Amino acid sequence: MVYSAGKGAHEFVLNREGEYVLSQEAHHAEGTRIDIQPGGLRKDYTEKHLRYLEFLESEGYKLRYSGGFVPDINQVLIKQGGVFTYPALKKSPRGKLRLLFELQPMAFIIEQAGGVATDGTSEILSLPVEDLEQRCPIYIGSRYEVEKAREFLSADK
Repeated sequence: MVYSAGKGAHEFVLNREGEYVLSQEAHHAEGTRIDIQPGGLRKDYTEKHLRYLEFLESEGYKLRYSGGFVPDINQVLIKQGGVFTYPALKKSPRGKLRLLFELQPMAFIIEQAGGVATDGTSEILSLPVEDLEQRCPIYIGSRYEVEKAREFLSADK
């Protein structure tokens, strides 16, 4: 279990006695070149997102995607780096994941661990919630990979 009260992200493990024990004082999702966890289907990616993924692959990143947002974010924390994306897709320009219930809670934990979370232009935690089912693209993980995503998404071509 990873927990944050606003002063870092802390990992607890369940021991044999059924108690949660602090196993790591603070996580640091600051590493790079670990893995990419992209959601969606490649055929539905926008050109900019596809160029971003191809850049990471050319840099030696490995593709790992469980199909679950929380397990993939946990992988970023455990490996202390990497990036999870569920981008705007051609058919779903607002993405798939819900801002209030999925993206903002994980963004809080990742940012407490030293990482970054964005929709490609704005910080996830700064986005106003206008609807309970509001969906949004996400780029979340290590600072380097998320900033690279912003570069590719804001490029003119």
